[in-house]
Amino acid sequence: MDGYGRFLDRDVLRHERVLPGTVEEVWEHLTQPEWLAGWLAPGEIEPRVGGAVSFRWQEVSGGTAALGIVTVWDPPGRLAYSWQETASGSEVTFELEPAGEDRVLLRLTHRRMPWGEALGFAHGWHACLDALVAQLDGQSAEAIRTAWKGETIDKGVYSRLGESFGLVP
Repeated sequence: MDGYGRFLDRDVLRHERVLPGTVEEVWEHLTQPEWLAGWLAPGEIEPRVGGAVSFRWQEVSGGTAALGIVTVWDPPGRLAYSWQETASGSEVTFELEPAGEDRVLLRLTHRRMPWGEALGFAHGWHACLDALVAQLDGQSAEAIRTAWKGETIDKGVYSRLGESFGLVP
């Protein structure tokens, strides 16, 4: 397991992290607006297959909205939704399973990422997952913001990972 994630293919990224808490607690942080805003972006996920997904990146970084549709809603273990932020769409899947007492294995898989955006998504998910860990640990808002900014990430790691799939010139 690598905190940086790995490319399974040129358009499939997987992150696996062991998180503090129970599966039910982590599920709440993945699906509830009051928690999403802390580690990902302000937004809502309608709790059903076919439900609307909306993240307001403009409130965090001046970016555009990310929209989607819930494709899997299986609480508290599996969640998937489409991710439409650019001209092409992708899909994000979260899988949760117990990993010991008050520990949860999170498997995040992002599929069909647009060509040229894979390294950005890799870096972004790494930073967001650092922020999720900080939030689950009950750290301060400042610690979460610092983790979210990804200030400790060696961006060269993603360049090296991406070279084998032709993601880096």
